[in-house]
Amino acid sequence: GEVVDNCVGTGSITRGIEIVKAQYGYASEIIIYGMLPPNLVESSTYFKKITLVDIDSLPFRAFDGLTGMEEIIGMENVVSLDTGTFGSCHALKTVNLNPNLTSIQPQTFLNCRALEKLDVPESVKSIGDKAFEEFRTLPSINLQNCETIGNRAFYNCTSLKNVVLSDSLK
Repeated sequence: GEVVDNCVGTGSITRGIEIVKAQYGYASEIIIYGMLPPNLVESSTYFKKITLVDIDSLPFRAFDGLTGMEEIIGMENVVSLDTGTFGSCHALKTVNLNPNLTSIQPQTFLNCRALEKLDVPESVKSIGDKAFEEFRTLPSINLQNCETIGNRAFYNCTSLKNVVLSDSLK
């Protein structure tokens, strides 16, 4: 797509996309600098690995529909996730969230069926509606400081066996 075609670089990039690896004519590994470009999902559903550099917030449905994305690096710097950030990222295996993240928005991990582990930071105070719906591989979650949990937040999380909740849950 046009986002990838016009943003290839080899030097010092402050904003744009660098293709690190391509397979069969499609970018499979990219680095995104400065901010997410519009229409990222329309650009390629073949991205397997995405690295974020100097990005502190992710917009509405930032990676929604990148069904082949297995790995995302640089999430430790992201302090704000909008609704549906990783919706339907079926192959995503790991996400390291910022330790200062205060909320997990609605549908953030909706249909993330391959995540092997997710540590919710102690700073998270609220979990949105359907935030983890269909997260079928989540065995346990610690929400000891969480004050609010939305509707269907853990609907059909068939592997969830251990949940630690806060005494101040509303």
